[in-house]
Amino acid sequence: MASAAELDIYGPDVVLINLSGMDVDPFALVQTVVKTAPQVGVLLVISPDDENDKTRAYQSGADNYLVRPYESGELVAVVKSLSRRLEWARTI
Repeated sequence: MASAAELDIYGPDVVLINLSGMDVDPFALVQTVVKTAPQVGVLLVISPDDENDKTRAYQSGADNYLVRPYESGELVAVVKSLSRRLEWARTI
């Protein structure tokens, strides 16, 4: 994804942002996604050794985070949980 503006084109329900190896500030990207596409859920993938990232994830507006390494079943469960919440929010 080149920019958060593309979310309007592709219309994802959930965006997964990996904090490692990004050329941009991932927390600023989260804020942009939340601001431009509030209907989209945001999950971050963070490293296990940075407690500050957990707090910053929520402060930036992320809905949840996963700590590396994580199991595929955990990812599926978190996405399903977030999808249920987003679907419920669309009905109110």
